[in-house]
Amino acid sequence: MIAQNKRRLVFVIMINIFLVGFAVFIFDWMNVISFGNLFSTLGIGESAPPKIEDPFLLQREELKKQWKVLALKEKEFSGKSDSLKKDEQKLNDFKDRLKGRDLQLKERKKKIDQESIAKTSRHQRIQKVAIQFIQMPPLKAVERLEQLKDDLLIIEILKAIDTVFKNQGKKSTVPYLLSLMDKKRAAVIQRKMANIPSIKENSF
Repeated sequence: MIAQNKRRLVFVIMINIFLVGFAVFIFDWMNVISFGNLFSTLGIGESAPPKIEDPFLLQREELKKQWKVLALKEKEFSGKSDSLKKDEQKLNDFKDRLKGRDLQLKERKKKIDQESIAKTSRHQRIQKVAIQFIQMPPLKAVERLEQLKDDLLIIEILKAIDTVFKNQGKKSTVPYLLSLMDKKRAAVIQRKMANIPSIKENSF
């Protein structure tokens, strides 16, 4: 009986050592802790480069708290040898949920970065088009504008033209271009420009 209890105790201790080692590996892989920074703090090895500010810092801090909860659960796990398999399954499910949340954060960050790049690229294209319209004779520019079916695109171009003249300290030709346009189309454009607060001059 004593030998059986010893074997059970050794088995539980080995399981705990494995789980702690696995958790430490996951912490390092998820950048929750860094062995490089730890060694640097102790004066071993080169100091780690400063981390770039993370736009999802709050979410990652929440994940760190979740990992701390996980560590506490692992400690409690060691005293429950009779329900070892059941608790181990709960622990694995908890880890899977944390991994899923971290994956969601990474996907959100990737999407935000892609949207930011796309927005910057669009602004640059609008600026180039605005300069082309400025270089055209007014009547030709109005003709080209009226050929565009997207009123929002026309408004963006007009805003960009305004910004170019403003940066040069000159009077904008936008009012003159609107006066040359079809009256009904010009009225629609002006009404939409007044009702779209999201489009600002400093966006270009």
